[in-house]
Amino acid sequence: GHNIGALWADFIDAIDKKRAPVADIESAHRSSCLPLLGMISWRTGRSIQWDAEKEEIIGDPEASKLLRREYRAPWKYPA
Repeated sequence: GHNIGALWADFIDAIDKKRAPVADIESAHRSSCLPLLGMISWRTGRSIQWDAEKEEIIGDPEASKLLRREYRAPWKYPA
């Protein structure tokens, strides 16, 4: 039931033909933002405002902290 093979084939074809793949990373990123923001809203118990262009929560430092987490050593969060 998975379409991983077809997606990989399309990805390779997109590289060869210099076109965007059908499942590009931008749409995947945008699709994952909404559930993440929903969980942050649920955890804080309030609505949050999102600036999609800057990709940051507006006016809520506590909620903004939930956008990242501490990595286990020796890994470090990209700066």
